[in-house]
Parts: sequence; structure tokens; C-alpha cells
Amino acid sequence: MSNAKKHHMGMIKHGNRFDEVDVSGWQRAHEETLGTKPKRWLLDPNTETFWLMKDVTFNRRNDGSTYQKGDDWAERIVAEVARLLDLPAAQVELATGGPGAQTRQGIISRSICASEETLIHGNELLAESGNV
Repeated sequence: MSNAKKHHMGMIKHGNRFDEVDVSGWQRAHEETLGTKPKRWLLDPNTETFWLMKDVTFNRRNDGSTYQKGDDWAERIVAEVARLLDLPAAQVELATGGPGAQTRQGIISRSICASEETLIHGNELLAESGNV
């Protein structure tokens, strides 16, 4: 990714391999109701592109303490491996930000649909076919 693109997306450098995109100024488009993890669609104000933000998730230990699961960085690494192997995959970036004091960390995944397209999930197709 070029430096111009990084600057345009609002990247924050943390000294690690992957930068984070600051989405605190992005408009919340709508909630994503599919699945069990918190996520929402955001609109990049510079490109008017939709990105799905997935918050980091936590597990609870037997002693009551919690730890971050790591599904955010795992998804980012998989996207990078796909890019390096020249495999088709959604663009995924680490992200931080949220409305007001509700700063969250997670990933954003760029919508793969063009503006005139609608995403149909595999489980919806299976349900329609009666194979579920």
C-alpha cells in the first residue's frame, strides 16, 4: 500500500508490521445482524466505500479474568497471506475508533460488492435450497 493511500485512510503507525486505520470520523451506516460477534457497517468519508468493522472479542478464564482472542489479527494476517499469494480476498485492516469515548479496536473489511450489487450469504442460499 502506498504512503499516499495509507495517509488517505487515516493510518496510525504503531511500530508494528500492520498499521491501524482510525475510523473514529467514519459514519455508521448500519448494524450487521448476521453472526454472534458485534459488528457494524461504516462508511469511509473519503472514498464513500463501505467497510465492515468487527470488534475484538474476549474469552473468560476460569478465574474470571479475560484475554483477547486474537481473531482480529488472525483475519488481518490471512488477508495479507492471500495478497502475497495473489489470491482473491477482501481487503482487511486493523482498526481503532468509535463514537465519543467508546473507542474500540478490531478490524475493518472492505465490502466486496459494487454499489449496485447485493451480497447473498452462503447460508441464505443453502436455506433456500433446503439443504440446511
